[in-house]
Amino acid sequence: MTDAFFMGDTRIYVRDISNSASLGSTFWDAGHPFWRPLGWLISRLDHRGNPAITLLSINWEVGLVNVLIVYALSSKFSERAWVPYFVAVLFLFANPILNYVQSGQPYMTGLMFLLLGFYLLVREVVEPRHPWRTAIICGVCLACGVCTWIPYVFSLPAIGLFPLIYAGYDSHRLNLVVRTCLVCAFVGALVYISMALHLGLHSIGEVKTWVATASHGDLPDTPLKAIQRMLFTLGRSVINMGDDGRLFKRYAVHDPFNPVTIFDLMRLSLWKLAFFYLFLLAILFNLVFSKSGKKTLVLLSLTAIPFLAFAVFVFEAGSIERYLPIFPVAVVALSVSLGRKESRQWTKVLALVFIAVVIISNVGATSKVVLNKQQERVEKRLGELQPFLKIPNRIVTVNEQDELYAFNQNFLFNPINQTGQEIDNLVTPHSVQILRWRQIFAEKTLAMWASGGDVWVTKRVLASRPQAQWNWVEGDDPTVLWSDINHYFAQFDMGQQTASEDGFVKVADTPSNRMRFQSIIQEKKGQQDSPH
Repeated sequence: MTDAFFMGDTRIYVRDISNSASLGSTFWDAGHPFWRPLGWLISRLDHRGNPAITLLSINWEVGLVNVLIVYALSSKFSERAWVPYFVAVLFLFANPILNYVQSGQPYMTGLMFLLLGFYLLVREVVEPRHPWRTAIICGVCLACGVCTWIPYVFSLPAIGLFPLIYAGYDSHRLNLVVRTCLVCAFVGALVYISMALHLGLHSIGEVKTWVATASHGDLPDTPLKAIQRMLFTLGRSVINMGDDGRLFKRYAVHDPFNPVTIFDLMRLSLWKLAFFYLFLLAILFNLVFSKSGKKTLVLLSLTAIPFLAFAVFVFEAGSIERYLPIFPVAVVALSVSLGRKESRQWTKVLALVFIAVVIISNVGATSKVVLNKQQERVEKRLGELQPFLKIPNRIVTVNEQDELYAFNQNFLFNPINQTGQEIDNLVTPHSVQILRWRQIFAEKTLAMWASGGDVWVTKRVLASRPQAQWNWVEGDDPTVLWSDINHYFAQFDMGQQTASEDGFVKVADTPSNRMRFQSIIQEKKGQQDSPH
């Protein structure tokens, strides 16, 4: 019934796995070092296997395991039989879970390791059996979770200290915590030191540069804007709100081209955001008024406070997967809040209504019927260009929010995307690229012409103002305005174009265009070389 509405970097992982005969240096990404090697190793077991199917299959199976572990984990904390079912279903239908479990991204596999380590640790506290064996297995699982996606490191304090905070201090639990932490630290250090040695990194500066590449050039927002984005995206990490995140940004930055009022937000999905925070307050309300609930609040704070601070000041706060490190402790919080006999009746009614809204909203957003219509719409737009293309070519959209760019990411098995055709974007707001976008376009265009290819750009760059459906937010990144893009392309000679108004136009390979591009490259280089 459903499919992923956002595949993220799946195609990049598939490309790297497909093009590698061995585990080369490009595999060792500081952000998720285990993911490409895992996909590569499993795909090599079946030489005829498709790496895309391999990555999707891993997450499909991991998704089932995650739901079962969540149910088992919730059962350890709930006194009511229905609550573990509620928590498991809410987990399954949560926005990032329902999406990424059907993608080739590493998030679900890393989360499985965390949940498994957490469950085994909880079981050892409730029913002590084999403390040494449990510590070793838990430590390895937690380290594997972080090595699959490094932001899961924020989950470790609450999980690692759970035996002492929730069950209370004694020497056996202290030994369990210490052993688990030591094993986790040892495995994690072994993995990252091995990678650094393999990559030939011999100084702290080289290691920092390597780790910095995991951010993919993303720059953090200003604290105020990051908090606004975080408050909205935290809600989206559970319930899908469609494209209303873009409307929220337009409202926050006072977009002059496509203004949005508070009444527009209320009319659309602001009620979902309000409902999410009402549900969150209800859960916290129950936790405050019980002894076990207060202990759970401490665990929740150990994860949420450092992570949210990191999201505001360092990390990019606008992606739904960013909040997955909170999920393991959130499972415990939901189970304790709703599963205790002293839980307020009205909070249970609210929870049942909330889960119904989540299921309806998220299934609607990931429905194959909806996604197929989107695919057909974009396929028609891109299909108009196909008769004009020669190999090689470069097709450029304004930004990553153009449906055409997402088509290349999200519909891996569409015949058009099987040709190896690459679609690039002109600007990436809030990235290190944004200051050099003019030079980058000039350099890539000259390089494409040198190889005998063509460069096509969307006709949108020639419009004096962006239309609302183009997904441009004026002021989201003040470094680049729509007028900058329009004026940039107004200086070039344009060639052949497609018939539709929202089609494409070829950047003409003329002597005057070549001179302009060379001038742009030299001008930027001169600014960088200037001592001022």
